[in-house]
Amino acid sequence: DESGKEQPVTSAKISSSVKPPVKTMKLEESEITHDIVSNGKIAACESADLYFRSSEPVSELWVKDGQRVKRGQQLARLDLFKLESERTKLISTRDRARLEMQDVLIGQGYEIEHATLRAPFNGVVANLKVKRHGMSNPSEAALRIINDAVMSVEFPVLESELPLLNRGDIVEVSTFAGGDVYKGKISEINPTVDDKGLVKIRASLSSHSGLVDGMNARVRVTKNLGKRLVVPKSAVVQRSGRDVVFTLENGKAIWNYVTVGIENLDSREIMEGLSAGQTVITEGNENLAHQAPVAE
Repeated sequence: DESGKEQPVTSAKISSSVKPPVKTMKLEESEITHDIVSNGKIAACESADLYFRSSEPVSELWVKDGQRVKRGQQLARLDLFKLESERTKLISTRDRARLEMQDVLIGQGYEIEHATLRAPFNGVVANLKVKRHGMSNPSEAALRIINDAVMSVEFPVLESELPLLNRGDIVEVSTFAGGDVYKGKISEINPTVDDKGLVKIRASLSSHSGLVDGMNARVRVTKNLGKRLVVPKSAVVQRSGRDVVFTLENGKAIWNYVTVGIENLDSREIMEGLSAGQTVITEGNENLAHQAPVAE
């Protein structure tokens, strides 16, 4: 071709006696939605690991995993005998070394105060590591308190999808175990991209009955992108490694190279290659050649 343009491959011989049936649609602008689907984890918005300050036998344990507690409630206590004995000895010697012992006395009183763990907020007990009469370990959390009054889901999205998301966008969450679909709103968008090209998103959930901290979940965000030129996915076929849409003109299938944009479960946006008002072949296009006669 003297124009230098790439021409579609045509069949050497087109039979006019057999016209394959096709289905068509008139190409017009219509609304398209884009689904962002990701895997995430359910998380409580507040949790705290509680530690004992010294290694002593646990004399009292008033809770168990899964038990609900209120703020300030006593959870566990160390054996105070050794701590009280040491404090008594220090008090008995203060007349001989009052000034030198002042700081030690204050410190020892602090230890006794922290021999009892109390709930920092209302919540549920989890990861209970201590047992009554067992030894406490200052380097390991004795238990965790989870405030499950407000739950959220954390999930990653691709860097390319970030411009589509805004705080307040609605999300739908379903657990891998099945059951209810939970609704929420995007509350936080981390302003950094990690080394895998992902951005962390957090959405608060309006209802969360049955959800547990750490659950795996599937998250869907559906964005309405407004009116665009949209065709069914079946209208786009591959020819020579490129996207092609056939249009119907004067009873013949015409090959059109196209540039596609956003897609969802059943539709694809056409950014270049077609215009509104053209008749697009949506079915029966799998084996068509350029200028092949077809029957609607």
